[in-house]
Amino acid sequence: MNLLSQDCDKTQIPIPLNIGASVILVTVPMAKNWLSNMIENQRKPSLPTVNKYASEMKAGRWELSAPLSFDTEGRLIDGQHRLMAVIKSEIPTNFLIVGNLPTSAAIKFDLGKARTAQNIAHLKGYEWMKRGHISTYVAMFENPSISTNIPTFAHEEKINGIIDHQEAIEFATSRVCGIWQNSCFVSVVARAYYSQNHQRLEEFLEVLITGVCKVEGDSAAIALRDFWIKNYKKYRSGRDSRLMLVRLTTSALRRFVRREKTKSLKETTVNHFPVKHFDDWWQSKSQSAA
Repeated sequence: MNLLSQDCDKTQIPIPLNIGASVILVTVPMAKNWLSNMIENQRKPSLPTVNKYASEMKAGRWELSAPLSFDTEGRLIDGQHRLMAVIKSEIPTNFLIVGNLPTSAAIKFDLGKARTAQNIAHLKGYEWMKRGHISTYVAMFENPSISTNIPTFAHEEKINGIIDHQEAIEFATSRVCGIWQNSCFVSVVARAYYSQNHQRLEEFLEVLITGVCKVEGDSAAIALRDFWIKNYKKYRSGRDSRLMLVRLTTSALRRFVRREKTKSLKETTVNHFPVKHFDDWWQSKSQSAA
C-alpha cells in the first residue's frame, strides 16, 4: 500500500493505490501538499490552462477524466495543472488517483492528440455542431469597441454557449460559403440576429456572396465584398485583422440595414449590435480587473 499525504500537515494517510485506482475528494491543502512533492523537471505550468480548469470547477462542470498519477515513492508525476486549479478555484474536487507507477512513465503523459470542442460535442450527442458554429460563437465576443483579446474558453463553455445561441449561430452559418465563412463576418450577423430584421440580414449575406446589388441601399454589402475579395489573402489571420474585419462588417451591416448609400467603408468602434450574453462578459472582466 502506498502512502500519500492528504493534509497540509503532511499526515500520511494510506491510499490503496497498488490495487488499482481510487476516487479522492482533493482539497486545497491536499493539492498544495502534493504539488510540493512532484518529480523534478516538470513542464512549466500554463496559466491559461489552470484558469480554464478552475473555471470549470467553479461552474460545477468538472468531471472525472484522466487520473492524477504518482510514482512508487508517492511523488506526483502528472496532474500539476489540475491541482493548481483546485487551489485557484478553492473548490474541493473529485479525482481519480493512480499510484505505484514508474517515474519514467511521466514522459509518456500528454503525448496524445487532445479532443477538440467538436469531438466532445459529438460525444455528447450534438452531432449537428460543426467547427463553424464553434468559431462563430467565440468570434461573437469580438466587440468593436474593445481591442483586448477575446477570451479563451473551456470546451464545455463553448458547447453550452453554442446551444444557448444555436438559432442565431445557425441562421448566420447556414447562409455563407467559401471565403464568406470567415467567422468575423458570420459572428456580426449572428449578433445582429437578436435586434435586426431577419429578412434584411439574409439580403445582406446574399449580396455579400453573390455581388448582385438590386438597389443603392444595398451598396454597403458591395463595399465590404469588394474589400474582402481584394484583401482576403492578406487578412486571413491575426488578432488585428480579425478586429478590423469585425469593425468593418459591423459598419457595413449597420449601413445596409439603414439602406445608406455607401462607396467606401470605415471601421467603427461602436458596438451597434449588442447582445447581453457577450457584452456582460466584457463588463464583468472589466470590473474584476479594476
